[in-house]
Amino acid sequence: MKKTFIIFYCCLSAIYALAQDPDCRDVTQKTIIDSSFLSVTYDFTFAIDTLSDIRYTDRQRLDIGSHFIHYFSLLADKTDSTMYRARISKTQGGLNPRNWMAANEKDHYENYYFHYPGKGQLTVWTTIVNTEYIYNEPVPDIDWQLNLGESETILSHQCYKATACFRGRSYEVWFTLEIPVQAGPWKLQGLPGLILKAKDNKGLFLWSATGISQTKNLIFMYDTKKQGLSGTSAIREKIISRAQLQKLQRKIWDDPIGLAEQHGKITASVALDRKTGKMVPVTEEMRLSFRKPYIPPLELE
Repeated sequence: MKKTFIIFYCCLSAIYALAQDPDCRDVTQKTIIDSSFLSVTYDFTFAIDTLSDIRYTDRQRLDIGSHFIHYFSLLADKTDSTMYRARISKTQGGLNPRNWMAANEKDHYENYYFHYPGKGQLTVWTTIVNTEYIYNEPVPDIDWQLNLGESETILSHQCYKATACFRGRSYEVWFTLEIPVQAGPWKLQGLPGLILKAKDNKGLFLWSATGISQTKNLIFMYDTKKQGLSGTSAIREKIISRAQLQKLQRKIWDDPIGLAEQHGKITASVALDRKTGKMVPVTEEMRLSFRKPYIPPLELE
């Protein structure tokens, strides 16, 4: 039986949220692959679009282990835990699992695993709607230009400046030789010391280290093939390429209705014409009206 989904224009923000706020993951289904000997927390501040000066911040963590390095969002992890507690207490109905966040905070459902599944490999997990998209690539070889004549103190560590162009954007970073680990936030790594601060030259992205700890943290991966709670659907898993993921991320702002349809969340057939008050077939013009301002991606190429 063909489903028909009636789209009212007042539900614009709800449909857009389907794309940006994915289904929560089951926090009980984690596979431990390593443990960290060093962890760094960062505030990642980013532009929500290119038409405004609005900035959001995600709290992220870099866990450096003997075998693997894991970079992920602490906010996303807490969102999952909040929803899990609500599910087991059967109070999830109408729950906003992000209502504890500040107005300027937003989580990223992205996990980066360096040297997984093998040395020199990078595996990236990105959750969109109800699917965990996974791609693998070599750890990026970034051509850094060092400037040891410029220094800055960050978290009591003397840091030096380095610059590079990486996948269409120019970055300035500050790294410390006092912690000789070739790691940093996001995909920025490969210097002779830990990166504690980074920004792009357009002012769209900024990573600032807020803490360094030697506390042992477990490095984990979500097991999407297991469903830990009855009555909840498991997040699907799909292997794709980085280029395919970039196309999906573009649909978040370019075609949010199409993205929701693609993931089985809605079937858009008719919509309310605000001028006539009648139900009419969805047109391309109507789809375009749901577009959001351009969301700048980290990688342009």
